[in-house]
Amino acid sequence: MDRVSEKDIETFQERLVPRVRGAFGIDPHLLLYDATNFFTFLATTNDRADLAQRGHSKAKRHDLRQIGLALLVSRDFQIPLFHRTYPGNIPDTSLFPELSKELLARYETFVGKRRDATLVFDKGNVTDDVMEQLVVSQTPFVAALSANRHRDLLATPLDQFQDLPEFPGTRAFTTQAEVWGQLCQVVVTYTESFFTQQLSRVTQNLVKIQKKLMDLEKSLRQWRKGKGRGKKPTAASPISRRPSKT
Repeated sequence: MDRVSEKDIETFQERLVPRVRGAFGIDPHLLLYDATNFFTFLATTNDRADLAQRGHSKAKRHDLRQIGLALLVSRDFQIPLFHRTYPGNIPDTSLFPELSKELLARYETFVGKRRDATLVFDKGNVTDDVMEQLVVSQTPFVAALSANRHRDLLATPLDQFQDLPEFPGTRAFTTQAEVWGQLCQVVVTYTESFFTQQLSRVTQNLVKIQKKLMDLEKSLRQWRKGKGRGKKPTAASPISRRPSKT
């Protein structure tokens, strides 16, 4: 592994991408960026592997060391145009600002001076600094936004949404809003399946809360009958109860 340095790998990547584009005619109109991680079974005592670190595992294996991988790919056939491996304890929001200049340089190398190529990424990579760079460089982009940025749009009545035949069960509402000092086209979507999932979670939480309230009512009833145990409950102190045996 030590015979090929990171600089050599970067040189291979820079030379290979133009040749692949020329040979296979990759369409550069839409470029997709995302980062992920892969868990490993490297022992904790193995201090030779710097990349393998514990972090937020997207596979829910927080007990294992993992390696991060960032990729820029073409829409057609997902041809890798840029990649970076990084320690598994670095979150996406911290990585994207670090890679932004390099990523934009690779973007410009691939698409040239044209400005009809669009960079697509999800909200896990969105930071104000990076978005300002994209706006200043006039790079077209599509990015997911956190609901906190435009809560007023979430109050749009559902009857103003239109069905999307290509995506059954999905409706969309589009408008313009100022984001990062730039007037952008904003699309708000409603998905029936996602709504059902959210409703299920709300229902489960309501059941848990109702169960706790019923237990609380039962305990207070015992105290009113003079059968309560321990410290007398007040509005400021909750009732502690032993779990019942089943």
